[in-house]
Amino acid sequence: MKFDLDIAILLSDLSVRSYREPEKTKPEELGLELVSYIEVEKTNTELYLFKNDSNLYIVFRGTESIRDVMYDFMFIKKKFPVYAKSFIKPKVHHGFLYAFQSAQEQIGRAHV
Repeated sequence: MKFDLDIAILLSDLSVRSYREPEKTKPEELGLELVSYIEVEKTNTELYLFKNDSNLYIVFRGTESIRDVMYDFMFIKKKFPVYAKSFIKPKVHHGFLYAFQSAQEQIGRAHV
């Protein structure tokens, strides 16, 4: 996959918008639709699902509380379960994996 500046700018913009309340994200300005805002109280995980005709974007908020810092300290990398046949064996920050897994079921339901 080649680097795409337009996609990099879009992802950066979505990252900034993820810190806004759902009604203030204004995804239509980017040609996107807000699919869902998900909050998992147990892990203090907050994320948005945005889509257009060809892509689904899952955008997590980063650290914004002392509780989030606890997950930041879970920095040892863990294998990320690959859900499709792939030769890639990705590893991710354990705190992110924990946050992702805590929201995984809700992501699946919202995406359908």
